[in-house]
Amino acid sequence: MNIELPNFSEKKINTRAGADESISKVTAVFYGESNTYKGMANVNIGSPNADGMYQAKISNIPSGTVTVHLVTNVSDLEETEAKDLQNIALATPRTIDTSSPVCWGSVSLNTLLDGTATVCLLRQYAKVTLKVADAVKTVFPEEDAGLIINNTAAKSAIAPADYNVLTEDLAATTEFSNTNVGNETSREVAVTETSAGEANVIIKAKYKGIEGYYKVGLYKDAKTKKDQYALLRNHNYTITVTKVNDYGFKTLDEAIKAKPENRIEA
Repeated sequence: MNIELPNFSEKKINTRAGADESISKVTAVFYGESNTYKGMANVNIGSPNADGMYQAKISNIPSGTVTVHLVTNVSDLEETEAKDLQNIALATPRTIDTSSPVCWGSVSLNTLLDGTATVCLLRQYAKVTLKVADAVKTVFPEEDAGLIINNTAAKSAIAPADYNVLTEDLAATTEFSNTNVGNETSREVAVTETSAGEANVIIKAKYKGIEGYYKVGLYKDAKTKKDQYALLRNHNYTITVTKVNDYGFKTLDEAIKAKPENRIEA
C-alpha cells in the first residue's frame, strides 16, 4: 500500500506534499459494517519515495474489517476517539503542526488486499493565504500586511463528517478558541476547520503609511455578500487585496466587532 499526502490548492487537491511536511507515525483504525469499530494498530512505513509517497504495510487486520482508516502523526490516539473518528465531540484538541500534520484517509479492505492501493490523505486543518495585487502595493505594501484569524473552532475531528468526500456542509461550530491565530505579520496561517461565517478574518496592514486593521468576509459572491465559505480542512483560501478605499480600524477589537465593509476590496 502507498500513502500519499497531497498538497493544498484552491478548493481542490491533487498534487504531492511539500518538502516541509513529513509523516512519522501512522495508525490504522479498522471498521466493519456500518462503521463498527474493530480495533487499531500501528502501521509500518518506510521513507518517502522520490514522488513523495510512502510505502506502508499493515499486519493483523481484525476479522470483519470492511474499511481501514489511516491517521498520521497522532501519538495520543485513544480508543474513545478511534471508535468514531468523525465525531467532533469525542475529538481531542490538538495544536496544529504544519511540519508534521494530523491527516486522515481511508481505503476499503478489498482495495487494500489488491496490493496496489494508494491512500490520499487529508490534513485536519485549513490554510488562509494573503496576497496584495500589484496595482495597490505602493499604498498598501504586501510586506507590511499580515493575518489574524479570530473565533476559529476549538478543535476538529480527525476525519471529515460521515467520512465523506469533503463538502462545505459542515456541522455548525459550537466550541470556539479563545486564542487568535496568526501573529499579525504572517501572510499564511493554518486554522482549525470552522463552519461558514464564524471566523473573523482580519488583515493588519499599512495604508499610505498608517497602520490599521481590516475585516474581510470570505464571500462566495462578492456582489451579493450573502454566503461565506467554511474553512474546510485541506483547503487553501487565498485572499487577494485588489483595492483599498480607506484607512483601517485603529484597533483589532474594533475590526473584530465590525462587519466586513468597503474599506478594502479583496
